[in-house]
Amino acid sequence: MSTLHEAASLGDADLLEDCLMKGLDPDERDCDWGGRTPLHIASSKGDKTCVLLLLQYDADVNVRKEDGWTPLHSACEGGHLSCVQALLSADANCSLRDKYGDTAARVAQIYGHFDCEMAIIKKQSE
Repeated sequence: MSTLHEAASLGDADLLEDCLMKGLDPDERDCDWGGRTPLHIASSKGDKTCVLLLLQYDADVNVRKEDGWTPLHSACEGGHLSCVQALLSADANCSLRDKYGDTAARVAQIYGHFDCEMAIIKKQSE
């Protein structure tokens, strides 16, 4: 696990920003965990501060893990509405499907996070 991944996992925004300011790649993939990026991790943890910081440093909002999950899928799995909203504001693609055919809205529905599902539906109707 890289320092960027560790900072995102711990929710250490100061360390994360230090790494990003030094030019580390915000889209660095963790080869041990299916190609997760720091944005996947921050989204899955529900850490809006780290999500926004990574987006500020041009992390790819639509980056996909090996299973096809985007950071939006990760945020929806955990029901992290504030992260879902931040990703949607950064133009996350709501129609991307994972290798099983599930969109992020479907993941939110599966896990019973209807507020996240509704945020996506609302964004799609704009």
